Amino acid sequence: MNQRVFMTMATVVLLASTLFAGEGIMMSVTTPPCYWADSHLEEILGIDLSTITNIPVIWLDTTDSLRPTGDPQATFADLTAYGRRHGGRYLVEVIIDRIDLEKRKKTVVPFLVFRYRVFAVITGTLRIIDVEEDNLLNIRALQFELQASEKVQLIDDDEDHPALLLPADARMRLLRRLDERAAGELCMEIRRLTRGTYFGG
Repeated sequence: MNQRVFMTMATVVLLASTLFAGEGIMMSVTTPPCYWADSHLEEILGIDLSTITNIPVIWLDTTDSLRPTGDPQATFADLTAYGRRHGGRYLVEVIIDRIDLEKRKKTVVPFLVFRYRVFAVITGTLRIIDVEEDNLLNIRALQFELQASEKVQLIDDDEDHPALLLPADARMRLLRRLDERAAGELCMEIRRLTRGTYFGG
């Protein structure tokens, strides 16, 4: 790389950092271990948020043991102070507390016909703070789910019926699809509350 190109790139980076100072979206995503498959929520959400055109996304270090993000007991003052230290405007926390598969039973005809369904489920909390304005924009419970299989049973009432037992590859595909759905909905919520401009509208 010649010196002129290097200087041009350095100037662009400097101008961008100056232009967006204090305007970034600081992202913190924490997910628990999942017995069935690895979570790809953070990865997919990162891809979705890469469509931002006017506000940079700052991914916070979730391995930092001193960070208040990811802690449901953290105070508002802790979070705003942490956000200011990292130079962004919006602090977005996605705290996932459960990623699992569950079976749900519905009695169609008492003692005779039963219906079981298998769902992939993600639950957690979304918190969005405008650090500059000291304003909690949103905090709400998250729940995303996707149905996998269904079995209508006569008399048996067997939640361990083979038709309800998903093979490993099907479980992984199901949870991946649920990660994609959750990331898409989270991206739209972040877009709305931070007033970010995105490709496609």
